[in-house]
Amino acid sequence: ADPRVVADARHLPELTYEQMQEMSEAGAKVLNSTAVEFAKRARIAIHARSTFGDGRQTVVQEEASDRGAAAVVGRRDLVRICVAVAALPAALTALGEHSLSVRQSTVGADRAELVIATGDAGWAVAKADLEQRGYAIEGPLGAVSVIARELGSRPAVMATAMRALQRASIEPRGIVTAPLRWTALVDPEQVDDAVRAVHAEMV
Repeated sequence: ADPRVVADARHLPELTYEQMQEMSEAGAKVLNSTAVEFAKRARIAIHARSTFGDGRQTVVQEEASDRGAAAVVGRRDLVRICVAVAALPAALTALGEHSLSVRQSTVGADRAELVIATGDAGWAVAKADLEQRGYAIEGPLGAVSVIARELGSRPAVMATAMRALQRASIEPRGIVTAPLRWTALVDPEQVDDAVRAVHAEMV
């Protein structure tokens, strides 16, 4: 976790490329996910060292020791776009026209939800365009994410994160699960408390 948020955050001596990319996408401002992708393709190990000269480093490479939950990451720059499923292709096309990435998506029987980062270049113009087209935009939103290997086969990790939020009286506004990342959308002002609560349960 970010030591500026979690006082007892632990140093990670190694991570896989995939874990580092997930951390970056989830909001960790350590390494750019595109740079990690380039290193992954070339099989170049990245040695990320502390700028304070304490000798510690994290090696990002193809293989790393399995530590269960590797990281808890928060971010505050998200919005959710809600559209009818029938309008989803048009909405995705509109986002593509503005070179925006869909960070998370949930598609139900009648409604689809797309999560976008407002820090992406072109968001201000895209927002006006999407509103003009009649799409509902909900936000700002924050998120707390748990990065771990094979999350699908580790429901206990997800259950632990859910219990942590419940104990902290934080009600998720949406949950998305991917192979390496579990994410709960929360109010932006709750992000730091959510990160601390989940981290306390994971370590």
